[in-house]
Amino acid sequence: MSISSRRVDIPALLPTSTELLNRFQDDDSSLGELAELIQLDPSLTSKLLRMANSAFFGMGGRVSSIEEAMTVVGLANTRGFVLADVLMGQFKKDPWSQMNLKEFWTTSLCMGCTCSVLALRAALPPDPVLMVIPANPANSLVGEVLPPAADAPPRPAVSPNVAFSVGLLHRIGVLVLSASLGEKYRDLLKERLPNDELVQRERSMFDTDHAKVGSELLRYWNLPAAIVDSVGMQYQAKDELAPNMLVEILRCGHDLSEGVRKERALEFDALQGLHTGLFTINHDNFDKTVRMIKSKYKDLFHMVQGEAT
Repeated sequence: MSISSRRVDIPALLPTSTELLNRFQDDDSSLGELAELIQLDPSLTSKLLRMANSAFFGMGGRVSSIEEAMTVVGLANTRGFVLADVLMGQFKKDPWSQMNLKEFWTTSLCMGCTCSVLALRAALPPDPVLMVIPANPANSLVGEVLPPAADAPPRPAVSPNVAFSVGLLHRIGVLVLSASLGEKYRDLLKERLPNDELVQRERSMFDTDHAKVGSELLRYWNLPAAIVDSVGMQYQAKDELAPNMLVEILRCGHDLSEGVRKERALEFDALQGLHTGLFTINHDNFDKTVRMIKSKYKDLFHMVQGEAT
């Protein structure tokens, strides 16, 4: 089944929304450029100003411009809030509202925060295992993997902003399947299966899965190929490195994000050995990594929880 064959109206992104999604993933976009884009959307502008003036940030109504608001909230939090707000705005009404949208978006938000931290952890050590990840010159979002120069600090293989977007979007296909397949699919979701089991059941029952459908939707939205491909490949065979580092970030994110969101105890041994090397995670820094994810998620969840209902 393809998106075009589903009896549901797939939401098209407005040109301003597409521009926001793309520019907020670009590390080179300046604060002023992003502020100008936000100001094109009166609703988003009012939300960001209201948030910057909230008791959470302690500014007491003194923030009056978008650039000031972005400074108060922080650029990383602003990026996360804007991306979440744009996407949640596409799926607020029927048929999307038939499922628990608050749970869906909080799950996606936690995955986005997890992937962002993992991208930061992927700063390249002088480790030959990383060299087997092929570069893709045609895709600027997946940087060419090179050993760091002796006098240069290691650099991330993937932008944390792009990683956040991939995490936020990784289950977007669930919304499409819920709307198009109705109660039969939502009953499947109520079983709360682990991701790998859910995908297998989707394939056996519906001859497709949410990763494939989500990838189709993101391609329809003309999002960058690295994001489209990563979402589609996240459940493929895991016995070797994926050709796209974003896929490995998603795979490791699956192991961490649910435990973070549900406040479950997380154990270092639950990570795949491959990922401990890729993301330079060990027994000594594992707890710190989890705390970073929890802190980022807690702050961003506070900012967007009113929009997730």
